Amino acid sequence: MTLAAQLDRSLRDVFAPIDTRSVRQWAEDEIVLSRRQTETPGPYSTLLTPYVREPLECFSDPRVTDLGLCFGTQTSKTTIVMIGTAWRMSNNPFPTLWVMPTESMARSFSENRWQPMVDDCRPLASLKPHNTHRYKTLEQQFKDATLTFVGSNSPSNLASRPAGLLVMDETDKFAEATEKESSAVALAENRTKSYTNALRVKTSTPTTPDGEIWTAFLSGDQRYYYVPCPHCGDKQRLEFSQVKWDKEAKIDGKWNEDAVRDSAYYECAAC
Repeated sequence: MTLAAQLDRSLRDVFAPIDTRSVRQWAEDEIVLSRRQTETPGPYSTLLTPYVREPLECFSDPRVTDLGLCFGTQTSKTTIVMIGTAWRMSNNPFPTLWVMPTESMARSFSENRWQPMVDDCRPLASLKPHNTHRYKTLEQQFKDATLTFVGSNSPSNLASRPAGLLVMDETDKFAEATEKESSAVALAENRTKSYTNALRVKTSTPTTPDGEIWTAFLSGDQRYYYVPCPHCGDKQRLEFSQVKWDKEAKIDGKWNEDAVRDSAYYECAAC
């Protein structure tokens, strides 16, 4: 690149308009989900998952240093961090470390979920390097930051990469501490020490009371999503105790699963 071209690029970067959209607005404008990720492919929307809106905004909030998503299975927790990471790479780039339970899971995730989203996201796709050798499955060098995928079962990879954004997906399945090594979570979190405004993100479906994600949830401000009753409007947490079904749905003293499923309903705690 010539000196004139470098100067032109620098000036364009300095005077480029600032994107003032919220993370949610940006996502709904720029993110497209493929059939590899959802049964309803197309432009991303939070209409059916309004509980993801607040976590998404945490990726742009400088006051948030640690974000723990203690979600049930298949409830968009990984999609949240994919979109949050895409927004950060496009608008507030830092070296990013994405940790999954194993390297094989990280490789599969990168190939089948992350990379298709990158290709369908105009702002992020424009930041991909022209040199394909700099954009690999586990290490991707975008314009201003590098994203690295690692497995929690590789202490050497966890201990050698500084990160301003740390994503730890399915933490309850991470490698635990041994006599020679700290836990994968501790090793990963140490990678953020050199960044004063680092963001550490943990996601998982809870497994045990002592599990990593439940511990993280209890150490935070413990936010829940309150669902309004469609009849009386009362906002409440969904509790399994309010799930009701026909108590006579039994055959020979055992639950008839089809009948239980057909008769199940949720009872509002207020009305």
